[in-house]
Amino acid sequence: MNSLLKKLLSVALLTPVLAFAQFKPTDVVVTVADEPITHADVQERINVNLALIQRGGKKDALTKEQQNQLANDSAGELVEEKVMLNQARKLGITTSDFEANAMIEKLAKANGKSVGDFKASIIKQDKEEGWAMFNRDLRTDMTIEALKKKEVFDKVPAPTAAEIEKFLADQKLGASNPIPKGDGVDLFHLSGDKKSMAKMKQAKAALDAGQAFQDVAAKFDLTGSPIFIALNDEKVDPVILKAVKDLPNDKISDVVTAKTALHVFQAKGRRTVEFTLEQQQKYATEILTNQKAKTAYTAWTAELAEKAKPTIVWKK
Repeated sequence: MNSLLKKLLSVALLTPVLAFAQFKPTDVVVTVADEPITHADVQERINVNLALIQRGGKKDALTKEQQNQLANDSAGELVEEKVMLNQARKLGITTSDFEANAMIEKLAKANGKSVGDFKASIIKQDKEEGWAMFNRDLRTDMTIEALKKKEVFDKVPAPTAAEIEKFLADQKLGASNPIPKGDGVDLFHLSGDKKSMAKMKQAKAALDAGQAFQDVAAKFDLTGSPIFIALNDEKVDPVILKAVKDLPNDKISDVVTAKTALHVFQAKGRRTVEFTLEQQQKYATEILTNQKAKTAYTAWTAELAEKAKPTIVWKK
């Protein structure tokens, strides 16, 4: 699957509302290098993606057009995975039991559970079959990520000095420009999605009562972290800048409704920062490397798809 998040969703409890009547579960709807993908495989992925859509807040039934798009997207994900797994097999790239078990332990810890409790929670939701699917898809993800790293990301060339200099010059930065300075504020920060206003208000009340930010974040399942905001940063939402600009130290803000999320801030101190030449060069290197990696990845996946030549018999 595309994300480990998908593996933590309860798929078994969902009704497969998007099943297409003209197919039996064992019918082959796509072949990739002579390897089949069945209707049951696609239906399983549809259910997972539908769970993500529902978790995102959509409650209305999908239109016929949306159903068809979801089905095609789900089949496309499976084709991409099959192509990449075939390539990994050719190159001898696999995921060992040790690596898979280490990742399961990491996921369990991230969910505040022991491995045993983590496994039990998945089995409780999706039975033993769900645990088997989880392990299968975990290994798929890890193998594909190892393939991408070896075949693409480890081969991305570092930006040259000339590329870095040009990038910074285009940003009105670099050695020929004055070192930019800016006033900013250190903050503790809670954030939640736009539908979490009730939860954010409860969290603010807990903070006002003296509870620690980290404890409140965990209690209300919100993102919580220390951050620094430069007050001259044009990339920061103006609503946020207005909320923190004059926030007194240790004062907790009201719930701030920004463009994409809700926030609560507590100011912890103010300082002036310099964007040194060394920091600028590091910043430029990261941006340019990411751009090169994206270009290389797009070309690589297109080449794999061309070689695989999947045959799709999926019908709406």
